Amino acid sequence: MWTLKIYIIGRDIVIQLLDDTSAFSAVKGLYIEINGVKVGAIKSYNIKTICSTKHSDTLWGNDLAQTVKGNTRYIVSLTKLCLVNNIIDFYNLKNFTLKIVKPVESLVFCCCEWTNMEESGSLEGVVLEEFTLVSLCRTKE
Repeated sequence: MWTLKIYIIGRDIVIQLLDDTSAFSAVKGLYIEINGVKVGAIKSYNIKTICSTKHSDTLWGNDLAQTVKGNTRYIVSLTKLCLVNNIIDFYNLKNFTLKIVKPVESLVFCCCEWTNMEESGSLEGVVLEEFTLVSLCRTKE
């Protein structure tokens, strides 16, 4: 059985043709998984990497000897997250794993905590206009 869903997100129209095995949009091939569960399609994403550094002095303290890399954090912003259904309660997410699935590769972020959420809804469904999180690690698959 096939289902046709049409969402209007800002100026964009997202059309989903769903069958029993696939509940996600193929629009631009971007969708996300949270803790291994497919949640919905996204329009775009942005990743900001912040790395702290530490400076060490020489034995006598006069000259800068070296700069040492510290902890790395990733700030991930998802734009126009079109939820297929409300499988996950985003407000209660803690220490979760996010996977951004693209046609060629996937990006996996673990030890995530959300920091900002902007939601809009209608009778047709819920759209997270922006969902921002902080992660401690990033890998590619």
